Amino acid sequence: MSEVIIHTRFGELKTVWNGSILDRIVFGRYSEREHKVGEVPPFARDVAGGLEAYLDGDRHALTPFERIPEGSAFQMNVWRTTLVVPYGETVSYGEIAERIGQDVTASRAVGMALNKNPLPLIVPCHRVVGSSGDLTGFRGGLAWKRALLGLEMPQLSLVL
Repeated sequence: MSEVIIHTRFGELKTVWNGSILDRIVFGRYSEREHKVGEVPPFARDVAGGLEAYLDGDRHALTPFERIPEGSAFQMNVWRTTLVVPYGETVSYGEIAERIGQDVTASRAVGMALNKNPLPLIVPCHRVVGSSGDLTGFRGGLAWKRALLGLEMPQLSLVL
């Protein structure tokens, strides 16, 4: 395993690699600041460039990956469903539950599955919000979630 830090205008992202395969994205501390680019190894350049372009507002979609992260059948179902939530749109945890054939009461389980998502941004769990549109849990923290949704939907009034 190797790690590559990507510096963005919202803070650092740590990417964890298994050879040339992206294994995990970990949010660093949120801090809006001047964008600086560090040295990125060749195997990570396409992904790092895509993440930087997305976070700079220059790209609306990240390059599709050949694999969905590994997890339980329920987690993988939630992640596959979340993967297709379009840029600039949000859905509720309950809507994801219903889309995977569960009752809306499974929304808490959906939230737990999204909390275990190893590839946030690729599987855009930041686009999943509370039933009233409020921003609820996000592994990277609510400041990151607010920034990501603000990037995608600058006209949206976000509630914490």
